[in-house]
Amino acid sequence: MPGIRIARALSLCGYCSRRQAERLVAEGRVVVNGQPVVTPATTVDPARDIIAVDGQPVGARPAPRYVAVHKPAGVTSTVRDPHAQRTVVDLVPSTTRLYPVGRLDKDSEGLILLTNDGAFANRVTHPRFGIDKEYLVLASDEPSRSALDQLRHGLLLDDVRAAPTLVSVERRSRDGAWLRLVLREGRKREVRRMLDAAGVAVRRLIRTRIGPIDLGDLAPGAYREVTDGEVQALVGSFVIAIDGPAGAGKSTAGRLVAERLGAELIDTGVLYRGLTLLALEQQVSSSDAAGLEHLAQDFDITVQRPTVDDGRASDVLLAGRNVTREIRSPEVEAHVSQVSSHAGVREALVQAQRRAPKTRRAVVVGRDIGTVIFPDAPVKIFLEASP
Repeated sequence: MPGIRIARALSLCGYCSRRQAERLVAEGRVVVNGQPVVTPATTVDPARDIIAVDGQPVGARPAPRYVAVHKPAGVTSTVRDPHAQRTVVDLVPSTTRLYPVGRLDKDSEGLILLTNDGAFANRVTHPRFGIDKEYLVLASDEPSRSALDQLRHGLLLDDVRAAPTLVSVERRSRDGAWLRLVLREGRKREVRRMLDAAGVAVRRLIRTRIGPIDLGDLAPGAYREVTDGEVQALVGSFVIAIDGPAGAGKSTAGRLVAERLGAELIDTGVLYRGLTLLALEQQVSSSDAAGLEHLAQDFDITVQRPTVDDGRASDVLLAGRNVTREIRSPEVEAHVSQVSSHAGVREALVQAQRRAPKTRRAVVVGRDIGTVIFPDAPVKIFLEASP
């Protein structure tokens, strides 16, 4: 069975980044099945090959983890910093590699997320997803009306307009005035630069919220696990889940609901079809549960809005290759039911299905959608077939 590049294998298992893995290979520190790896182009099968770095075996790909941390001032939001006494990663004990989602300045405090899930990190940080970040700012003096108007209307930073979605004066104290700002961007030191441009002197800056995740009463330096419900709410704010047996009309109902609401339509059955196509191409039998589960764990599939208006619900990319038509072939049709019947395959695809929605409103159609994939969906529809 064709494998994946050694650098990607080390990254997926949480050992290090791909760039760091390539450096380890160049230094001759990586061994596969007792043989030194001489090029980062070497491919491996993580389920079967024995990978070691500096003589120590490297484990399989870990389960995704999501952690909320209250970063104190003076702690850097990086994985490693030779000039810092502590980084935010040092605050969380972990047997797998975690990294910060976005950044928070060394002098700033408050909520920052750590994860080992790259797709989740991208959803939280990329501006196109519009995730709110809320900040409390202690200003030396109460800003003038002119300064507040500048902030509300936006200021130019590096020739790009930056404007909070909310600016308010929360309270006044002997130390100054507390302001609340909400942004949907995440450029470097953006909050401080905006306030500086408006003539507001900052004494403290605390991030209190990222999307639906609040800092709450988490003490400085403390951390907690982010719940499944919070992860779901963060990456897909509103999901309508449509479930039911084959032939019940799930896809038709989903298309009608999505059109009526102007929502994204995701038929998660295409994930199983994509996996079936990959299995056929790599000659993995639809009865080989272990082989299929291994494929599903390293499954590079993307579901996106269609590029051609021909009635299709979505385009499906397999490792960047458009396979929208191929997954509807008779050969895929003949094997997809057996592929999806394996419990290990369904479990391996749970996270892929949860990450499938790319917008803040989505209609998701498929097996176990309302019970397993999105159990906390605000709207769940179960269709029954009748003769």
